[in-house]
Amino acid sequence: MSIDVFLSYSRRDAHLAADLAKALSSAGISVWYDVELLPGENWAARIRSALQAARIVLVLVTESSRSSDFVLQEAMFAAGRRSAFPVLGPGLNFSDLPLPLKVYQAFRFDDHETVGAAFSSLTSEV
Repeated sequence: MSIDVFLSYSRRDAHLAADLAKALSSAGISVWYDVELLPGENWAARIRSALQAARIVLVLVTESSRSSDFVLQEAMFAAGRRSAFPVLGPGLNFSDLPLPLKVYQAFRFDDHETVGAAFSSLTSEV
């Protein structure tokens, strides 16, 4: 399985994650996130496999994801591999990043001027 980006997000932010996945896919970047899970599938094994296969883990940091144990675990995994790419959701500041992501340059989801530059950076990383 070849995956450029694993998208980590809180289910409450599914609309933001879908927008981000669509933008990345439009830029030619392969994205995996849990909408690809099938009914009855071992979700933990599939997520672990996708995380390990991804070149970059894009962590969508929002109020909801900051309180998600799953997102924090995925962020810690990414930080351990030095493959984290944090994205700040609407209304958050850099000080709101979870501890494992504080050393990574983040970009703001709602700052459209920097989104293009961030995607270019992401594309060069992948």
